[in-house]
Amino acid sequence: MSPTVDIAIVGAGPHGLAVLLHLLAADPSCRERVAVLDPSGAWMARWHDAFARLDIATLRSPAVHHPGPDPDGLLHFTRAEGHAPSGLPYEIPTRSTFAAYCSHLVSHHALEHAVVPAQVRLIRPEHGRLHLTLDDETMLARRVVLTGNPHRRVIPSWVYDLLPVAPHVVEHADDVDLRGLDLSGETVAVIGGGLSAAHLALGASARGARVRWISRRPVVARMFDVEPGWLGPKHLTRFEATHDPTARLELARRARDGGSVPPWMLDALEPVARAGRLERAVAEIVTARCENEGVVLTHADGHSTRADRVWLATGTTPAIDACHALRPVLDDVVSLDGFPVPDADLRIGPYPIHVAGRLAALALGPAAGNLWGARRAAVAITRACTGVDLDVLESMVPSSDGATRAIPTLS
Repeated sequence: MSPTVDIAIVGAGPHGLAVLLHLLAADPSCRERVAVLDPSGAWMARWHDAFARLDIATLRSPAVHHPGPDPDGLLHFTRAEGHAPSGLPYEIPTRSTFAAYCSHLVSHHALEHAVVPAQVRLIRPEHGRLHLTLDDETMLARRVVLTGNPHRRVIPSWVYDLLPVAPHVVEHADDVDLRGLDLSGETVAVIGGGLSAAHLALGASARGARVRWISRRPVVARMFDVEPGWLGPKHLTRFEATHDPTARLELARRARDGGSVPPWMLDALEPVARAGRLERAVAEIVTARCENEGVVLTHADGHSTRADRVWLATGTTPAIDACHALRPVLDDVVSLDGFPVPDADLRIGPYPIHVAGRLAALALGPAAGNLWGARRAAVAITRACTGVDLDVLESMVPSSDGATRAIPTLS
């Protein structure tokens, strides 16, 4: 017989951890009725790998944004444990400190073995429940929460002129691995204008390469990938009052406005440029060809760039239909250009399936995929599952007699 759980959380990254921690804050008894499913079988495995591959030393989000319910938890942990600060504005944490805090949250709540090592292959409704087909077994759940990031890579059309090409010559940022890489004597073309492009440029130069950083527009210097007003009523009031999903999507896209790079990262690249190891170009690439085991990129103005490697920091776009496990229910899910249209509980379609991360952008706004979004999604999903609004509880002052309120069970 298939095991049955109240909630199946698909994905064990920061968003999945946030959902479980908020559920436990609302109803500690739910731990035996929630399953977390991830192929790695471990918390934050893909997150750790992504940061290690690109040699990223610090986060971009302030320290108040993290998976835990207590906004000040990471700051208190950093000071109590004596972790060295990053020295960046807004107390942006280092990667190691953030990872240590997440590990602390996992151990504090005894969640070390909470992740089931399984890939969810199919999700389909069955007699009022959701039937999950896993690698070697099946599972029934009353609710499913998708916390992964189904997406499609943005690949410029000129890249297809290079096919077939040796795998290491042209790589998307999601595939580049800087660990142990020696690029001495090579020229690397980094394509894109966002923070991933900046990390790749810095990482390539540190490994001996000459870097040609090419973007279609001048690099935009911005501390965060969306303005802070999108994390509160300044902009969200207008967004939430906009009921047309198409208009919401346009607002979200304008808010992100493509890639940007924080000033502190541009400062780190300045000495590399002064040393002659980094050149910037604002150009539209129109064609590309293989030549002498390298690549020649032709710009719209007729200039060209020759490189031994081309790294595409051209981003990804959310795509609900890229979540192949949802094939049986996709026809019942309203979506717009890859984004599902969730309700206030982040539920999509007629079935009890909720989303977190970038898939929740039409409900939460342009910062849905950030750590701020992880906590906002966790609050909304916890409210839908338990009836407990953690935002309200956080603002309540304890009564003088110490009375506590009853916590509803999962519904």
